[in-house]
Amino acid sequence: MFSFTPLQPPRKRLASTAAVPVSSATLITADSAAGSSASLAQVHQSLLTFPPNIKMLVDVGWNADLSMDLDYLINLAPSIDIILLTHATISHLGAFCYLYKMVPELASIPIYATMPVINMGRMITIDAYRSAGLLGPFSAAGNSNANGNANGNGANVLLTLADVDNAFDRIQSLKYSQPLALPGKLQGLTITAHNAGHTLGGTIWRIQKDQEDVLYAVDWNHSRDSLLNGALLQQDGKLVESLSRPSLMICGSKVTSTGLPLKFRKDLLLRQIRDTIDRGGSVLIPTSSAARMLELVTILDGFWTDMSRDPLSSIPLIYYSHVGTRTMSYASSMIEWMSSTVINQWESQTNTPFETRHVTYTCDLKDISTDKPRVIVASGEALEVGFARSIFAKLCSDERNTVILTENSGPGTLSGELYDYWFKQQDSSNDRSTASLAMKLQITYPTEFPLEGEELAQYNEVIREAQRKEELQNAIELRNQNILEQEESEESSDEEDDMVLTGQMDLSILIYGKDVYDYDVRQLKGKNRMFPFAQKRRRVDDYGDVIRSDDFVRVVEKTESESNSGGRGKSRMGGKRGWNNEGNGKNKNNNQEDEGPGRGKSNVDRQADNLAPSLIIPVKIVPTTEEITALCSIDFIDFEGLTDERSLKMIIPLIQPKKLIMIPSNDENSSTKLYESLAQVIPANGIFTATANEAINASINSFAFNVKISPELEGLLSWQKILGDYSVAHITGRLVIKDNEEAEQTPAEGVKLLKAEDSSMEVDDKEVVEIDKDEDMKDEKEQETAKLDLDLPLLKANSTTSKEITIVPLQTALELAAAPRSNPLLVGDIKLAELKKRLIAQGHRAEFRAEGILVCDEKVAVRKIAEGRLIIEGGIEKEFYQTRNLIRSLLATV
Repeated sequence: MFSFTPLQPPRKRLASTAAVPVSSATLITADSAAGSSASLAQVHQSLLTFPPNIKMLVDVGWNADLSMDLDYLINLAPSIDIILLTHATISHLGAFCYLYKMVPELASIPIYATMPVINMGRMITIDAYRSAGLLGPFSAAGNSNANGNANGNGANVLLTLADVDNAFDRIQSLKYSQPLALPGKLQGLTITAHNAGHTLGGTIWRIQKDQEDVLYAVDWNHSRDSLLNGALLQQDGKLVESLSRPSLMICGSKVTSTGLPLKFRKDLLLRQIRDTIDRGGSVLIPTSSAARMLELVTILDGFWTDMSRDPLSSIPLIYYSHVGTRTMSYASSMIEWMSSTVINQWESQTNTPFETRHVTYTCDLKDISTDKPRVIVASGEALEVGFARSIFAKLCSDERNTVILTENSGPGTLSGELYDYWFKQQDSSNDRSTASLAMKLQITYPTEFPLEGEELAQYNEVIREAQRKEELQNAIELRNQNILEQEESEESSDEEDDMVLTGQMDLSILIYGKDVYDYDVRQLKGKNRMFPFAQKRRRVDDYGDVIRSDDFVRVVEKTESESNSGGRGKSRMGGKRGWNNEGNGKNKNNNQEDEGPGRGKSNVDRQADNLAPSLIIPVKIVPTTEEITALCSIDFIDFEGLTDERSLKMIIPLIQPKKLIMIPSNDENSSTKLYESLAQVIPANGIFTATANEAINASINSFAFNVKISPELEGLLSWQKILGDYSVAHITGRLVIKDNEEAEQTPAEGVKLLKAEDSSMEVDDKEVVEIDKDEDMKDEKEQETAKLDLDLPLLKANSTTSKEITIVPLQTALELAAAPRSNPLLVGDIKLAELKKRLIAQGHRAEFRAEGILVCDEKVAVRKIAEGRLIIEGGIEKEFYQTRNLIRSLLATV
């Protein structure tokens, strides 16, 4: 049975140095374990369960300020078999890196996403975690980090850049429309990524398992924007055939609130910026770090380029983010994932839209001036984490300034409250207007200060101690790995291991450690006072010296093998390295051109490559709370990249899902109207509304079983070849359900079709085994009832993996007499070209006429009206019967 469960915990406000919402509105009440519909639209975590017990986690989202309790997800994670990620946004993968760090078991399960989601997810995680106090290097002695965890040593570094890189390097990348059949426990499961059109690399997942065909489409956009192609539809407006008629579609209800054309929204954005600049104010545009910001930055840079002689072009255009430059560098390396317009521009002009001329990328808030007009794009679309919250606190007290919201982040966020305020100020007419704030706000935001003097020395000491422990652990692991190749006595080996583990001797660090060249031997005795030397013994067997093939592999070949095995260019501990390659992951990856800049490099290289100085220089984070009188203007221009409600109502009926699960949006009234509209085209019992932590049985009430044919019965089968290298045979037998010690037998009546795909059947060609079928059922209700009655023993057997179902021959005369009978069935497909050759070989005159009709001897006409359907027309003459018999000889009779 397949089930779908949207996950959501009770939301608890934790002690944090990060942003604190203005209002007390929360996503979930603290005493509720079920969550609310609003939270499902803002945090995406879905658990899909396939038989027998396969658990798939789709998306690992977090709330806007990264404060939601994840204990429930940490407890669930060890039982997860596979993870799929859809979009590079906080709501879809914000908690992935944190969960990967907290749950070591995730390192052993497959995780899939597209390459842009991997690269951009890395960027948005670094930016958001740093703003929330989850990512070092920083020191906050006396304060807790964003999750309230203090280690008591003066350094609250919960995650590092290496942790983020390790987590995202573990993800395996897929291309669009690339079906992937999963091995091992996941055998029989096939996943395919399709373009979602919402973010760069955003994915609509098609998941197939036996009879289940699931389409997971949350946050998608069917229309093309400045950079991305639309989802679901082809260029001619027709639905993509591979996405049609799934057994289940999981769809989000969140849609764009305006539905205005892209050109109109661009003009509206430029007009609002110009009006603000003309009155001497500045513009703040909050946006996501690595998702929708790409479109906004390229649009604004295009404005400034087109207006080179306009006074507006002299106004500074600034993007605030910890990873601004590196994000644009990543985007420039993934042009093939974008629309044909962007690709054509790159081919004709040899430059990408992300090589901006007028945008300044920075992370220094000291550059903000309230005296001079400027246009600021800042990370943090919800105004919770990122630079947008701090900048808003500095600009909102000036009535000349304007904040332009581009995404509706929903309730419980500062951005959501500002949107609600703007929406209430709009009149019932279609005329849009800005809303002027006139209220007092209390805002808490983090402030970073570089470490100096005693604080810096204390921090460096803590880091050195942590590095020493890591080196010691790596040395012990490497020594254990090579211990069988070293010639040492048991006494000395045990003595040395004890001294290493107790920290009394740094011998292993000296031999295997990095940048360690000496150690203190003054307090040691015996051979430990000498320079350490371990002679490897010669490994021999009956044939001589043992040869290790790895010792003779060229460095280039070895690097390729490591890249193909998912090593992401990381060298194995103690493995062979090329010249100028360090052992900490500096191996060059041959797939680097697909993975963007910085992949396959060490963490030191990454830090020096397009990273903000604040991510390298140790700082301390101090929360700042201000009471501000907000007087600025608020406007909302939708650049969220979602489909509109009208198009959603039209496209879902075209997809024709058998069942539909809708994830509620923030607007309950809009969701209700949407469900009522879809209920007119989809059966009422086929539409479900997702509720947090409640499983939905979305199975299509059909079951697949693995049935083996016994060797005795296989020897009795009479195989008949048909066109296409297929063989078919008629089979009548008895089902035997075998257990470890017991056996249960069930007649094989009512079983309709068995595909010969079991590995235990050894035949030369592809085989399709036809089983007797009961065709006397009169209506659909009687047929389903009989099927359930017949399948009941099978369901009982299939519930336990230790049981197997086998078909054995009928043995007694009573069984043969009771076996079902059916009329002969013709199986195969006739190709008219092959039929023409056979007719000519028998002396007939055959030729094709208009509309593909095959005419034989001017007396018989053969037409093919569909695959597997032929019509023979002619008089009662011998040519008619000869043609009919020849056609029958090309088919198999079972």
